[in-house]
Amino acid sequence: MTTDPDHLLHERGGAAETREWYRQTVGAADAGHTDAMINLGNLFHGWGDVEDAREWYRRAAETGDTLAMANLGTLAHERGDADQGQRWWARAAEVRGTGR
Repeated sequence: MTTDPDHLLHERGGAAETREWYRQTVGAADAGHTDAMINLGNLFHGWGDVEDAREWYRRAAETGDTLAMANLGTLAHERGDADQGQRWWARAAEVRGTGR
């Protein structure tokens, strides 16, 4: 599933369909679906909204999702916090290595 804002609008057929996709995705994320959380994080990251991206990735990371942890590492690195980025990437590798 794509989360590029322009592609999403085109793929969904218009603003109404995109709003419905967003509403359903937020509902799924709020229900605990980590893929939806990551998709929302990717969407906000693509829009340049780092705070909302970080929040959705954080929620997914709290469930043990290693992709979300890696994405948090990327966000930290992009904003110039290489140490925090390394910590998130190391955490993702550690969790992945334990099979959690």
